[in-house]
Amino acid sequence: MKIDFSLTLEDYQAYLRHVEAEQAQRRRGHRVRLALFLLATAVAMVLILLWTNHWTIKWEDPFTAVVAGLVGLQCIAAFFEVFSKRTAIGAIPKLYEAERARGQTEGLSCELTPDRVVYTTRHSSISLGWSMILHIGHTEDHLFLMNGETTGFVIPRRAFPTEHQFQAFAEKAKEYHASHGNH
Repeated sequence: MKIDFSLTLEDYQAYLRHVEAEQAQRRRGHRVRLALFLLATAVAMVLILLWTNHWTIKWEDPFTAVVAGLVGLQCIAAFFEVFSKRTAIGAIPKLYEAERARGQTEGLSCELTPDRVVYTTRHSSISLGWSMILHIGHTEDHLFLMNGETTGFVIPRRAFPTEHQFQAFAEKAKEYHASHGNH
């Protein structure tokens, strides 16, 4: 089963949203534990500071400056997490333009065979066995064949003449993937 297509900026943006959603789902528990740890640490530092200064804040005390600095660093770390996500989203147009200039967004094809996926651009071809595909993501407009946490192949729905053909391609990918012991 083979399909020819090209990718647009919207396809790149959809890919990033898919990757971020998958990562957020995997990291949710870790982030909650980290946030609770940072909060508990900040509260403990403030309580120790207050207790050692007879429940008053003495800004001339060097320990007060250290505690204030550490609490400030925790706030900066949280801000950086938010800022870094916005930077990634903002970088997509530049990434797309660079890939387009290299001819990596047009003249693409994806072929599904019972034992592998072959993804071809104008300049290269990659052939991966189904065991190398870690996850298959599927939205209304895209199919994502993920061979890493942040790497994979995008197949847009508009590459298919009908919705039925898109669904059949997606189902065939899932069937081949499952037949190689993948979930």
